[in-house]
Amino acid sequence: MDQWAFFDEVKAGTVRNAYLFYGPEAYIRKSALTTLQKKLLTPGLEDMNCTFMQNPTAQQIVENCETLPMLGDWRLVIVQGLALLESGKAKDEAQESKTLVDYIGRVPPSTCLVFECEAPDKRKKLCQTLMKLPGAVSFDALSDARLTQWMNQTLRPMKKKMDANTCARLAFTSGRDLTPQDMQECADMAAGSDYARVLDDDGERCLEWLLGYSPPIAGGRTLREFIKEAAAAEVSEDSAVLERYGMYVRKTADGDKCAFLNASRKNRKISEIFKGSEWEGVNVKKVLLNVKGMEEQFFRINTKVDSKTRGIRIPLNSVIY
Repeated sequence: MDQWAFFDEVKAGTVRNAYLFYGPEAYIRKSALTTLQKKLLTPGLEDMNCTFMQNPTAQQIVENCETLPMLGDWRLVIVQGLALLESGKAKDEAQESKTLVDYIGRVPPSTCLVFECEAPDKRKKLCQTLMKLPGAVSFDALSDARLTQWMNQTLRPMKKKMDANTCARLAFTSGRDLTPQDMQECADMAAGSDYARVLDDDGERCLEWLLGYSPPIAGGRTLREFIKEAAAAEVSEDSAVLERYGMYVRKTADGDKCAFLNASRKNRKISEIFKGSEWEGVNVKKVLLNVKGMEEQFFRINTKVDSKTRGIRIPLNSVIY
């Protein structure tokens, strides 16, 4: 599986007893190890139940795996720089490799054993055995889309977000072959960048995209224009265009007019409106409700029928200004 399947699997609660982490993305491999540590180890007792080993013997690996966890459910054993997986001849390779190949299927249920190797030699028996495991995880070079995703995941705790163009600029500046240090510097650079957008304004930008959308049948006119014109008249042809896109101008209980957006799954036009935007495929209702003045209310789609639908109330001052 790839690194993204691994993260999804661990998030869902599935942890394997044996892993092989391989591939050029050193920072993401490091992030995967951190994810396992947070998932498996009791806070404050990490050092008691986590062992990092640098090119150990097969016997040392087995002994550490057979040690029971202390005051916890899991023991994490991480093997790095193992000559048995790398190119070149290792000491006592045949016997050492056989010992580990025979042991892989017998790792205790309370142990998570991780072999980490950037470029394993796939001709070697141990490598071939580990590659067949469900826990073989490839950390391939990130595509532009995945790099953008990673950067935004890194920035999210800082309440920041960047668009694809800014991420591409940072990637170009830092280069594609990023070390863990490069990736951290990239994150720090992004966090302080003028190009980084604060997440708090997502709702406003999402609303602007919605109101600025021009339906193919509208001759260049935007939904904002249709709403303003429909609100100014008791009966308007503009209302038919709006309603086709799940938008309605209605009077509220206090007599004021408001626009309503049917943001339910029944409104098939939502995907058309936000296609190509950063909110494509996103639950825009949650995003829009972050905007001051926006509320979720029931309203009548058909004024002649006494049935109501849940939608987002958009004050007209949000449309006009």
